[in-house]
Amino acid sequence: KDFDDAIYFDKEECILYVAIADVSEYVFAFGQIDKEAKERGFSIYFPHKSIPMLPRSLSEHICSLQPNEDRLSFCFALNLDPQSFQVTEAKLHNAIIKSVRRYSYDEVDAFLDRDFSAQKKSDLVVLEWLLPLHSMMNKVRKQRLFEGFEFRSTDVRMEVDNMQQLIATRLELETPSHALIEDCMLLANKAAAHRLSVGIFRNHEAPSFEKIVDLLDDLATIGLNVAFTPDLNKLIAAIQAKAAELNLREDVDKLIIKSQKKAVYEPESKGHFGLGFKTYTHFTSPIRRYSDLLLHRLLKASLEKDEKITRFLLSDIDATCERISDLERESDKVAWDYMDRKFARWAALNVGERFHAIVTDVNKTVIARLDDEIKGARLFLLDEDVELLERVEIMIVEADIASARIHARVTKRLDS
Repeated sequence: KDFDDAIYFDKEECILYVAIADVSEYVFAFGQIDKEAKERGFSIYFPHKSIPMLPRSLSEHICSLQPNEDRLSFCFALNLDPQSFQVTEAKLHNAIIKSVRRYSYDEVDAFLDRDFSAQKKSDLVVLEWLLPLHSMMNKVRKQRLFEGFEFRSTDVRMEVDNMQQLIATRLELETPSHALIEDCMLLANKAAAHRLSVGIFRNHEAPSFEKIVDLLDDLATIGLNVAFTPDLNKLIAAIQAKAAELNLREDVDKLIIKSQKKAVYEPESKGHFGLGFKTYTHFTSPIRRYSDLLLHRLLKASLEKDEKITRFLLSDIDATCERISDLERESDKVAWDYMDRKFARWAALNVGERFHAIVTDVNKTVIARLDDEIKGARLFLLDEDVELLERVEIMIVEADIASARIHARVTKRLDS
């Protein structure tokens, strides 16, 4: 219900419009709602409910870009060069928009796959610009990946019953529609970062030499040998190419991500290694991220050339950025702890049962990930003679609900 963003593509002028919910018009800096939002930092989402950063009357109604409702928005108009696929001009506007239609990712994926069986008459106008936009964004992404990286990953989604017991899991894959929206949002975030010299930036530093060496050592144990080169773009590309040959691309991508430093919020731009951007920030989710709400205020003060408000907003900005980074880690941990506890309760009902899993860590503690009908549970293995990314059959030995730890033993080694 908390719809942050909407897009439109003027194919004649080659202008992409990215409209974002204008929360800053309703939540004033240092007011009571703002103080609570700053204390929460982020919205947290569970399978059965959400804990919003803002009151639901704002996040799900007044600010949310709901279809067929006039809504305040902060909107980028991004001129795209059809030859270089670069943004040549980025204009930022205070706007009122009316979203014509909210689509699911599945609906858009069908259209992008040229499946129009479920098409409605009202979709014709949207498809006139959606399909050309998809073609353009594919080229924009290809251009971006010369400097940045594409990591394949899947998110585990849980399904619980009315007693909050785990009954199923599903893997949410990145599809063409996800990629389309992601690339639109990346362009808006990047354009926002270029408008400020001091503010709140999303920085991601390159991994350390030690971490890269550890990664190469781990990969060598599974027969994936790549010669070290200080050019990390070439090194990671080489690793991914060999992983694809071994049909291990997604699992190896997770190891590469694990070797990297975590992205943080800071008042000065240091670039984003993973995306390959010299400067980057978060602009597109002010309903659920306080960083974006703060950025909107700074951008508005810049548009209005209001130096007094800018100084006011930047007071104690170092501590604010650090606090938001801490809150991000805390909110992530809350979500992970919830999942671990649901998995532990499920495992307690399946002690003695056997399942398939894949070994994900063999360093200090041997850990595997459940890869059966139920997927994603973290398993602490009692065996040490296993190999990284080895596929095994395990038996659940114990499930400690208090610590949310599942202990298992390998019963069979499986062919990959």
